[in-house]
Amino acid sequence: MKLNQDSLRWQFDVYEWLFSNFGGYADFLKTELPLPTPEFFPEPDPELIFERVKQYAGMANWPCRLETYDESTPVDEITSRMPGSGAPSGGSAGHITTENEEIVIRYNETTGRDPLSLVATFGHELAHYLMFCSKSEPPFGWEQHEFTTDLTGVFMGFGVFLANSSFQFTQWQDHQMQGWQTSRQGYLGELDLSYGLALFCLLKDTDTKPVIRHLKPTPRSYFKTALKHLVKKHLAEIEGLKAVQPIAQQESGAVSASRSSTD
Repeated sequence: MKLNQDSLRWQFDVYEWLFSNFGGYADFLKTELPLPTPEFFPEPDPELIFERVKQYAGMANWPCRLETYDESTPVDEITSRMPGSGAPSGGSAGHITTENEEIVIRYNETTGRDPLSLVATFGHELAHYLMFCSKSEPPFGWEQHEFTTDLTGVFMGFGVFLANSSFQFTQWQDHQMQGWQTSRQGYLGELDLSYGLALFCLLKDTDTKPVIRHLKPTPRSYFKTALKHLVKKHLAEIEGLKAVQPIAQQESGAVSASRSSTD
């Protein structure tokens, strides 16, 4: 299955926005792509996982506090709003709030029992934190920021975890009864996240074999399709992203051009 052109165009627009606001292609090349292995996450403890996610995100020194909550906690006690957006932030697996000018990230106790989902949750919430610092409004504005936040989490290196956690299917059996249940985490679906991950890998010229090995069957299939589709039809757009300059450099260039024209 291929991603439709409008959704793919949006992904290119978001990556361009991210390059413009957060250091350009040169900084992006420093981004790691952690995988669900003991090499990257040797400890199952949520606090230690959080510190590792911050490190891989390049946000190790960004001040914030980690807390937990359970399903009985009133929603209005754990949600806040994106600055200037008027839209609630966070999802059911986690939330980011500002309390007395301090950033607080909270995660659902249930999510804390699954280290892989926990990485996806922390990646999403830290993506919120990063977006707070943007110099311009994201594509489609703050009203649709949650979808942009998911893709920002992919951009930050957590695409494998986000794609694997997007859809969960579990079966259970108890004596004479058996059943199944499904759940979703995040805002973008497996197809969108797999394309975002493929774009990440192509931009960094990443060895995709380990990525494929650690993806679940459905996102793995989508990821392979995305790689072929992007290479066949969109290499020019990918090369164009590499040339995007950070906003500070764009402004500096504009000032230099203005001075030259008046000399």
